[in-house]
Amino acid sequence: MKTIFILLFVLLFIDCRAQEIEDVTAVQEGNSILVSYNLVDKSITPGYNISLFCSTDGGTSWLGPMVFVSGDVGADVLAGDNNQIIWDVLKEWDYLFGENIKFRLDAEFRNKTEFIGDSMIIDLRDSSIYKVVTIGDNMWMAENLKIRTKTGSACYDNKPENCIKYGRLYNWYTATKVCPNGWHLPSHDEINELVEIAGGRSLGARKLKSVEGWNEIPKKMRYSKTKVFSNNETGFNAISAGHFTNVFRGEGWIASFWTSTEASKLYPYSMGVVHYLNSVSQNGGRPKSDKYSIRCIKDKQE
Repeated sequence: MKTIFILLFVLLFIDCRAQEIEDVTAVQEGNSILVSYNLVDKSITPGYNISLFCSTDGGTSWLGPMVFVSGDVGADVLAGDNNQIIWDVLKEWDYLFGENIKFRLDAEFRNKTEFIGDSMIIDLRDSSIYKVVTIGDNMWMAENLKIRTKTGSACYDNKPENCIKYGRLYNWYTATKVCPNGWHLPSHDEINELVEIAGGRSLGARKLKSVEGWNEIPKKMRYSKTKVFSNNETGFNAISAGHFTNVFRGEGWIASFWTSTEASKLYPYSMGVVHYLNSVSQNGGRPKSDKYSIRCIKDKQE
């Protein structure tokens, strides 16, 4: 039988193992501890893993991280004010009693990836897993990026299930900052190289497009003089995620991708493939506020 939970202190002393954590307070609420804190961060992605530890000897030794916690704790925690963690003490321990109790918050920014075998990586910011493929001399993510951002991204039609299905859509400002460490948004030149390997602008879409997930092409939309099909020979696996250009459009028909290169001060280059065409579009005339898919490309070792 568990002992009644009694704390013999009024003010908790908090130890923060990260410069990003500020203004920490903790109070007892029944059999739980409520910890409030501010997580200060200028990056646009979540990326933080928050852990709660407890010491009963004034910080000489630490126990944790605590498991029976809820709220703004664990992986994928967003920066912001008044984040809260609730620790259900009696689910974790039989009692917590004393005058030397001390808590510690750790914040680890996990902006990196790790390989799972040769053909998959895990993004440690949110634990998303992506297939990867080598095309020519470059390694590409073979799936659209999914990570949440504080601003500048959305799920198609604002439906969370579409982020799972297609990945997120990002405006250009966010797209240039959101790839994990060791990866980057491809340049216009890197996209050109990809398209050339796939067969050039006139026919390259065939080898870049996913075989499945597209709408059926009505006869009146079959504009190409050559047979339209997709075989995904490169493994790039462009899927029909659509895009946002003032409204969401193109699901089942279009895959659009940002590059990091500006065609002008107002308009970056992008790449697009359309289900009913074999050609690849390389546009330099869409505003940075549009939201497109992202494929990150691995940094090369110097």
